[in-house]
Amino acid sequence: MARQFRLGFGVEGKACSFNLCRETKRLPGACDIEYFWMDRSSLRSRQGDSNMRMCIDLWWHQTCGRRLGYDRESMEWLVLAELYPIINANRGQQKLFSDACVGRTGKLINELPHSEWQRLRSMTLQRDVEAIRNELNEIFVGELLEEKLRPNFQKAYEIWMAKAFEALSRSGRPGLHDFLKTDVADFMNKYIKRGNNDRPRLFANMIAYEAKVAFYTMYANAWSFITPELQQQFQLNNSSLRFLSLAHGQSDSVNEVNIFWGQVLALHPVITIILRSDVHLQTLGKWLASAEAAGDTIDCISPDNAEYWDLVATIMAAARQYMWARSQKNGSRIKSAVQKLNAKQPTMNSEPQSDSTEIACAAYLKEHLVTCASCRSPVRYVGHSLNASAKFIRIAYACTNCDQVDEKEIESDEAA
Repeated sequence: MARQFRLGFGVEGKACSFNLCRETKRLPGACDIEYFWMDRSSLRSRQGDSNMRMCIDLWWHQTCGRRLGYDRESMEWLVLAELYPIINANRGQQKLFSDACVGRTGKLINELPHSEWQRLRSMTLQRDVEAIRNELNEIFVGELLEEKLRPNFQKAYEIWMAKAFEALSRSGRPGLHDFLKTDVADFMNKYIKRGNNDRPRLFANMIAYEAKVAFYTMYANAWSFITPELQQQFQLNNSSLRFLSLAHGQSDSVNEVNIFWGQVLALHPVITIILRSDVHLQTLGKWLASAEAAGDTIDCISPDNAEYWDLVATIMAAARQYMWARSQKNGSRIKSAVQKLNAKQPTMNSEPQSDSTEIACAAYLKEHLVTCASCRSPVRYVGHSLNASAKFIRIAYACTNCDQVDEKEIESDEAA
């Protein structure tokens, strides 16, 4: 059972304190490990919880101590990291943070189909780093920016960042916080609500992802100090230290290529899936035992270690399980919402049809740029109903981003 405690220590003259969880994990065929982590649900606070604030404050303290506090790169990282709590608290705003914000993993698929396991294992057996990165891109990164769009996006990004720099220079970090909580929140919403135009939404999501990367870097930096303190207080074995490095770090690279896109595994539900599965735990145990036997350093990944590549396959499998579970959860939510709408209007058609009314309703949603009331993303048709006189049509639709279901009543003539 997980135990919670508070860890305090000092770094370069700054007093640090983190709320941590601790649990002993028994690995089949290997030694027990002590796993420590920060509660992910707390990171969904719009103001940022004490752990989040401490990660950012520690990094900024170190940066200013090196007299780098107000160079352009440092200020940019600070702005992006301070934006992270605002974006991360809004689950409906964009898809990139659903990975870190789903509090429960839902009903997981116990086993992947044999063919899926074979496909993943084939990548790792061949040490195909690029194929592995492409596989994990869908889960950890999302849509990448096309090369032809980058100049315009970069120009818009520079304009946005200049305003943030101005707020920081004028009023310090409190002024930056106010700017991000007001102007930037409205700015992001404005870009996301641009009807069916994907480019503004993609731009907002790219900023969101940069904010995520910035905070994850500061999080990993904090753990570079937390882990030695844990080692000193709890006399952790090498396997525990090696797993903490894998879970909380960003340096998991092969031939200088980060196969996990800088994702911190401990901040993604995939870590929960791995630690709940005997099959995944067995693979993890084999890698830890092999690394110990080979005398590998704690924070170094050996590309020649076959058990490490088996672990990569396990991480990909767990990520695929998560994606399937999330898809099932979203599908169930849409089905439930449509059933509720049907209960209000018995003639609602929720099953796909080929009739002209369905086509007309879907066309109406697209032509009138109907968007989600919560996150302003485009919507998709899920059903419709006619009143007794057939004068009005009630259209049910679901958000393509957050899956919220809503309805809109129009005159029949409008859907003709």
